Amino acid sequence: MKKLLIIGLSIFVVACASSKNQNYVKHVERTANVSPGSILLVKVKSDAPVEFYGETDLDDVNADHGSMMYVANTPGVFAASVLAHALIADSANDSKKAKAQEEADKILVPYASAIEGMKEEGLILAALGSSSFSAYEFSPWNENSDSEWIITAKPVFVMSQDQHTLTLKNAITLTTKDSPEAPAYQNLIEVVSISGDTAPALAEEDLVKTASDLLVTSFSILEAELQGLHAEKNKQQTLSYLHGGKKKFERGVVLSEQCDRLTFRSLRGWIKSVPAGSGNCDTVSQESEIPGQS
Repeated sequence: MKKLLIIGLSIFVVACASSKNQNYVKHVERTANVSPGSILLVKVKSDAPVEFYGETDLDDVNADHGSMMYVANTPGVFAASVLAHALIADSANDSKKAKAQEEADKILVPYASAIEGMKEEGLILAALGSSSFSAYEFSPWNENSDSEWIITAKPVFVMSQDQHTLTLKNAITLTTKDSPEAPAYQNLIEVVSISGDTAPALAEEDLVKTASDLLVTSFSILEAELQGLHAEKNKQQTLSYLHGGKKKFERGVVLSEQCDRLTFRSLRGWIKSVPAGSGNCDTVSQESEIPGQS
């Protein structure tokens, strides 16, 4: 469990860099039309463990390291390079962050058996088998597949310190079979689980289902992105939402609102889907609802 949490996984360095050096996943807007009904092939590693971390605010630790830009040049490369650089940079130079993360990871001890039994292949294939997808057919990649579209996803899960909230940070890149070095879309899609004010801590036996549900939501958001449903939305506003029992504020562009969930694009271009609204899902969802979600 003693691993370094990569908050946000990887981070794109904008030209006018901020005072804080961070690592960014570069948001690459959709550069090609993906027709509804297309088959999207998802590359899955059969032996890759699912990565879980305890939530910690590494901005509170005064440690600094160099920044890097990550853009996929072959399917899966950007996720691997992001993790490799962050691990090297943090472990070599940011001992304070490493210690803080080690302490934060102790929150995962009650979930050790469930986490050790999870593999990316099983978790992602379970999500792909969901009936929630309406625009595209998500299928496991194989060498004999005919579809031109290939998705590489790298999911990382973060548990809040009160054990009520599980967050998925899913780094996704879309390429074509003919142009594997040029991403047709790339982004970080973050989905936060919904728990009531009086809900107990997430039980170990519910961890796999919760993680799978978050993946389903992230792929549903990807569907909307690839259909261009968010293309005309650009009005920025200050948004508030609850995360791990704390109220957070963030500037962003609202992409969809539902009875219990708000989905928006952050100023970095990332997409976040967080608990919001009245939670009364007996009412009809708004027209801006992401297809496939309920």
